[in-house]
Amino acid sequence: MPTSVNVPTQASFESTHALDQLMGIAKTTSQRTFELTLKSIYGYGLPVEPITKLHDDLRAGAVTNPAYRMVEDSPKTASYDRASQTIEVDLAAIEQALEQPHTTPLLLMAILRAFADHVGYLVGADAADSSIKEAAEQYLATLALLDRSTGNGTVIAKIEGEDFSETILLNLSLPPKGDQIDGGMIKEKIFPTLRFSAGTGSGSDQSFGHESIEKALATAGFTPEQRKAIYFGNWLRDYSQLVDPKLVRAEHEPKDFPRKLSRATLTNLVDFLALKEFHSLQTTPEDRETYKVNEKMLGVYRPSEHIDNPLTLDEATDPQSIDPDFEPLRQSDHEYMQLDHDRSMYRYFEPAQDYMYQKIIDASNAGPTPEGMRFFGEALHVLEDLFAHSNFAELSLRKVGHTEVLAWTTKKQVRHERPLVTGLFSGTDVLGSVLEPVAKVLFPAKGLDYAPTRPGERSDTEQMLLILLREHEDPEWLQTLESYLALRDKAAEQPWYNWLGLTNHVVKIPLKAISHLIDLVFQNLLTWAGDNIDDLQLLLGKDPNIDDDTHPTHSQLAKDHDTHPFHTLSSLLAQYAVEEVGRAMYEYWQGDTGRDPASLAKSYFTHPDASDWQDDIVQAWAVSNQDNINDGCSSGSLSERRAAYQQQARERLRNLENLNQHSTIKDLEILNNLLPFG
Repeated sequence: MPTSVNVPTQASFESTHALDQLMGIAKTTSQRTFELTLKSIYGYGLPVEPITKLHDDLRAGAVTNPAYRMVEDSPKTASYDRASQTIEVDLAAIEQALEQPHTTPLLLMAILRAFADHVGYLVGADAADSSIKEAAEQYLATLALLDRSTGNGTVIAKIEGEDFSETILLNLSLPPKGDQIDGGMIKEKIFPTLRFSAGTGSGSDQSFGHESIEKALATAGFTPEQRKAIYFGNWLRDYSQLVDPKLVRAEHEPKDFPRKLSRATLTNLVDFLALKEFHSLQTTPEDRETYKVNEKMLGVYRPSEHIDNPLTLDEATDPQSIDPDFEPLRQSDHEYMQLDHDRSMYRYFEPAQDYMYQKIIDASNAGPTPEGMRFFGEALHVLEDLFAHSNFAELSLRKVGHTEVLAWTTKKQVRHERPLVTGLFSGTDVLGSVLEPVAKVLFPAKGLDYAPTRPGERSDTEQMLLILLREHEDPEWLQTLESYLALRDKAAEQPWYNWLGLTNHVVKIPLKAISHLIDLVFQNLLTWAGDNIDDLQLLLGKDPNIDDDTHPTHSQLAKDHDTHPFHTLSSLLAQYAVEEVGRAMYEYWQGDTGRDPASLAKSYFTHPDASDWQDDIVQAWAVSNQDNINDGCSSGSLSERRAAYQQQARERLRNLENLNQHSTIKDLEILNNLLPFG
């Protein structure tokens, strides 16, 4: 039980720490930095002269400390009266600080807020209540980053009276569990811990992603760690889509942020995402080296690695002039765009099939090593995409009697009338399959928030910004962020800064600057996707089920997400094929070479009318999914779904555009104002 303290009402209350704090900052910052710092707190309309004078007077020790007076029954712990230039401190709060030392930070915070109003008075800032309150919070947060003098044992105040003398010392121990800080509980520490889309789906029992589909490998004998290593290869193929020729800056081209990024930067971005996704495989330096994503491992977006229709919609730049690893343009007269009469499929299936086959051969030879399992995962990505991105499910349903299901192609001069086809990949598809994981890092679900850090620690968002800002043609962008992070590293060594971070009084000011950077960087990726929406628009006026010369788009055929009526069916087909090929590979690696996993995988690249393995699966699914089948018979419902998807994409673009109406010069000016001490 704390000892009760009764402070004489006539005692004097003296506090110099707020002035000492500001004086110390003035002595260690330039006049320009001091000016920008105060303007970031009180407003950019402040005249320069009083700020300059304050800076000079502080450095000379010529600033008079405001008077302090204890008052009873004050509604605030501390407040500033501009008329008398006096800071009034509540007597009950003073007695509480003496009785309960863990509350002393609250008293200091209140005094610093009141002192912020005094500083505002000295530089001519607005005296409106709303302005005072906001400026006080910004003052508290900003100076915490710059302050190197506040810590355990700092003298907050001295109280002298008749037969009474007490010194209030800052105690930065956290309050007992359950105590509150200004009405709010102490905040817990928060540390950073696609097409079929990467991952396990949306979370429902009828939602599947590449990783959840590969859980079928468990029945083939693979351990959880092996399945994770196999999925790594599959995941890499998903994220190679980010290295798109419309986004990649050629080595000989000048930097053009935010429209173009180098292949190296995009690869570093994927490596960062891989470290988050596959951290369990990278627990030692040796493991980290094995799974570190480099340009050779990641590759680039190649339609053949996803069985995408490679048709070029416009007179685009030859991708190989940007990077020789890209596949060349494919016009409508290219051999890949021709139909194979006997197999009833387009010839663009052949390079995808060959890629998958070779990857399984490579995996067979490498054995169950990290490299071998990565090769196997890359091959399985293609096998799974056969069912996710083609009309295989639709043709299979038609084969077993559901002839009203849309095939997404007209009758052709081929053996089985309607050929096996895949879709054209476009910018709107990137929004849903590749940009989402980037957005999750830049825009975390809980919102951008301060997290207590140790010197050198970087949040996921900061790491991503450090990667992407290296692409900015003006190095000052990166330098500003790096300077701020270096400053924060020093602040992170200070007990006062960390105490503020552990309470609800988070250090908010730098987060505004980080948010501004995030908006600008993410605009790069959204602009790229937006430029490609028009590609898709070229096809929207035609229906591939009716118009003979129209190819379906990826978004028309893709069953990656559980909103598609045939998502579950295509997942079941993929799981069956993956399990069979997985079992053959497992046995091969165990020494039983009776079945060739590469040839087995290749056998699935067959028109549904020429195979029967899928018939029982399709018929069993159809029995309990008539509503889904009905949806798949209506181009109207699918068109509505596609239109809604497009509308969402455009809305996201508009939202970002509304946040980024500044010129580059203006943006940098804002950033420097938000981080004037960087």
